[in-house]
Amino acid sequence: MVVTALWMVCLAGQLLLLVSAVRRMVMREPLRATIATHALLPTRLHTALGIVVEAAQLTVGIAGPVVFLAGDRLRMLRPAVAAGTAALYVAFAVYLAVLLAKRGRISCGCVGGNERAGLPSIVRALGFAATGGWSAAATPPGLGPAGRLLVLGGALLVAGFAAQLVAVAEAGGQRPSSSATPASRRSTSERSL
Repeated sequence: MVVTALWMVCLAGQLLLLVSAVRRMVMREPLRATIATHALLPTRLHTALGIVVEAAQLTVGIAGPVVFLAGDRLRMLRPAVAAGTAALYVAFAVYLAVLLAKRGRISCGCVGGNERAGLPSIVRALGFAATGGWSAAATPPGLGPAGRLLVLGGALLVAGFAAQLVAVAEAGGQRPSSSATPASRRSTSERSL
């Protein structure tokens, strides 16, 4: 059970990698532009690093679920894909820590377009790195097709939860602001009576 849960979290990290890369492509926000705004690396590295990281995100983000769903046919590839997940998230955690230290809480280009570099993003990256590393060393769970689909469904939920948890943590536990507080909504509705 624990093995399956950790693989689920590893898959969630892989899905977030895929979502992040696809979001940048759809929004036409290449990673190299985000790296350039951070001004941490020499200009000559921005394009190459952006292409390599986006390619790695797409590769791991697609390969993870495909290899997992293929079951025993591709079981031998699971450790390599999990290790790739761990490596990407370790790199992201280090980059985010340096970004936070040097530039403060600026947009990091992570999962959400407005997500900022901060402790929540770093902790999330380290969590996915840890489960990726553990999954690379562990024996993959032997599940049937229905079990694999359930784990993938759980991974989708975990990925969404992880993305929202960082957003809430960055907002200081507050829900996104609305134009009216409960008291002002009440007085508005009372006035309409």
